[in-house]
Amino acid sequence: METSQQRLRRRRQELRNSARRLFLTEKGELNADARRLMLHFATFTRRKEPVLQVSPISGTVDPLATAVAIGRREVFEAIERLLHLSPKAVYETEEEDT
Repeated sequence: METSQQRLRRRRQELRNSARRLFLTEKGELNADARRLMLHFATFTRRKEPVLQVSPISGTVDPLATAVAIGRREVFEAIERLLHLSPKAVYETEEEDT
């Protein structure tokens, strides 16, 4: 009988395998569609910017906007971890687009 820990490990591996089939080539590199998506996600999550958000009106730290920025960044980083991508792979994708 499968324990809950074994079931969790199996589900994580299945998720990893699904993500790899969707995003990666046979060589383990981002495919063209995945590069476009990762570029979009990098921009959307403001990957190259600080997560601390300052209100343009009051000039003080906006805790809600900061929390949203942190949440967005976490999703991007989760995708990177799932695919075992190095930050270098994503930065190279960003440079190719410019």
